[in-house]
Amino acid sequence: AAAAAAPAERLDPSMAHFNAALAAAAAGELETAASQFALAANSTDLGLQAKAYYNRGNTLLQLAESPTLAPAPQTPDAGDARGSAIGEALRMYENAIALDPNDLDAKKNYELALKIQQQQPPSPSPSQEDNNESDDSDNSENQDSPPPPDPDSSRDQPDNQQPQPSP
Repeated sequence: AAAAAAPAERLDPSMAHFNAALAAAAAGELETAASQFALAANSTDLGLQAKAYYNRGNTLLQLAESPTLAPAPQTPDAGDARGSAIGEALRMYENAIALDPNDLDAKKNYELALKIQQQQPPSPSPSQEDNNESDDSDNSENQDSPPPPDPDSSRDQPDNQQPQPSP
């Protein structure tokens, strides 16, 4: 709410979006957190942009691993949504690394997201779905996927607070 009310010429609302995203993530509202981190990434502050990209990547990975996004692995749309979230998380980590090439956490989480993506079975095409409906072969998947990145990492609070407007 504060971010939307901030006059654009006087205050960059990105910090408020970032803080709203942190609060939403802490409350378990991952979709809201992801969208708020995306808004925070529009900041003119490159450090805040990097943190927003990193945290959005973490949030998207958590969404990909959550039962809400992928309730039933046998549902074709569940795999697509999960794969889309992982792909977007990879792009967020790439953006964070581009802004801060020394960011070891972003590099580590990029590698983790890549492993998770590689463990995902390929999405069947529509013609394969029709052919596989009566196929009861063993489709057990490796359930030992690595855990999502820790959202309580060192990125939860920005290094520099935005100055308050003087009265």
